Amino acid sequence: MARSGRGRGRAALTFDIAAIGFVKGEALPEAVFGPSPLYPTTDYKPIPLKTGEDADYLLALKQELRGAMKRTPYFMTKKNESEGYSLLSSPIRSLFDQQKNKTKNLKKKGDEEKSDEEEKDKEEEEEEGEPEEYEEEEHEEENDYIASYFEDGDDYGAGSDDDMDEATY
Repeated sequence: MARSGRGRGRAALTFDIAAIGFVKGEALPEAVFGPSPLYPTTDYKPIPLKTGEDADYLLALKQELRGAMKRTPYFMTKKNESEGYSLLSSPIRSLFDQQKNKTKNLKKKGDEEKSDEEEKDKEEEEEEGEPEEYEEEEHEEENDYIASYFEDGDDYGAGSDDDMDEATY
């Protein structure tokens, strides 16, 4: 029996290792056991700071000028936007809570009085609700705008009489 197509005689690797930068027979890179450094190494060292009375005087002068500029009325400060993230500010929240408490108290007081009245109102609404639905149906039947404006499609197509006036090619 022939064993063609069984995969024998092929190389063990199915991808080209040259595509990732290795040559066959070359040693693989060593395993890394630690994390990479947080910052890259600098090629150039920074110059040391100037020290002395002159440098200290210039630094103090610079800080004083910066402070004087911040005290001027033209200096714009960034407004604190933390209040914009709350849904309700504290005065509005307190008013909201007061209104909520008032409505709860009114509901408790009015529940006893309204229970009898609501039952009567519900019964009356149920009796009145049925004729209203019937009246709406009658009103819809009277309004025949859609039926008169849009045709039902009987005259549409090759068999329509409207197309007989024109020449047929």
